[in-house]
Amino acid sequence: MAHGASDGPYIVTFPGGWTRQEAGSETAIISVPFAWDVRRGASGWLFRVKGVDGHLSDQCFGVRAGTAPSSRRVAAAECEGAPRIEAKGSLAAAAAAVGFQGVLYRNRQYAMGGGTLGKALLSPGGRWLAVVSDTPSEDPRTRSNPMAPLAGGEPSRGELFLDVYDTTTGEAKARSQSPFAGFGPRIVFAEAFWAGDLFVMPLNLLADRCFLVDPELP
Repeated sequence: MAHGASDGPYIVTFPGGWTRQEAGSETAIISVPFAWDVRRGASGWLFRVKGVDGHLSDQCFGVRAGTAPSSRRVAAAECEGAPRIEAKGSLAAAAAAVGFQGVLYRNRQYAMGGGTLGKALLSPGGRWLAVVSDTPSEDPRTRSNPMAPLAGGEPSRGELFLDVYDTTTGEAKARSQSPFAGFGPRIVFAEAFWAGDLFVMPLNLLADRCFLVDPELP
């Protein structure tokens, strides 16, 4: 796999993950939960993360979206000089009913790839709907994660699914899936967000792999 290339449709990798050099030679690994610093650069999206201590990661990545998104390391100054895009998500659950087949929103049914709904998030303008879901492993030994910080009691192995729709037409714009292991899926569902019309959700606790969809792109 090429450096920075995705390993599946609408999945981007951030090689090396997110770290910060502390005093001396110690390197602190940043993991979820954290805040995303997303900016719009001249040639694409720019990403950094901020840990619970409020410090930004040393890494800044430039990201090209699309069916096979890719990332590359860029100088921090490039990130700092670009306009920030607010990272947020509006839950569609308040106006949606969850049924056996998926999510009902504004009298239209939206299917989900997994068996259990995680979230249905609207983009800020309301045009795009991202439905994230999961299907746990059938192995009963993986269905109990005792560690509360890692979403204790949830299945700790299975598949994560993403379905993105155009709410004006009901058309499916993007679909992807990825395995998860060692944590309950709700911890990454909680990290899902829209930055403008860009959808992002980490696929593990280090967020070095993420679903990433710009629905305007083919």
